[in-house]
Amino acid sequence: MGSVVSIDFLLGTLMELPAEALSGEEGSEAIREFLIASACREVEAVGEEACRAATLLIRNVVDRMADDVQVVSQMSGAAGLPLC
Repeated sequence: MGSVVSIDFLLGTLMELPAEALSGEEGSEAIREFLIASACREVEAVGEEACRAATLLIRNVVDRMADDVQVVSQMSGAAGLPLC
């Protein structure tokens, strides 16, 4: 859960930066490029196999969270509403 909160904080902070803060690109594109560059340094440090295992774990956790949110949504009568 701490990782989710951290990512939310990180993205919120990036979204609030002045438009010129990230190399003059479009906002969402600049944020994407910034995050890719940050991630690449860590991937190179741990190696491809560890990165693939971590990616699979993250994907599975996100899928589980989405499934659980869907169940809660259906139970609360909010079914059919977009998750985001």
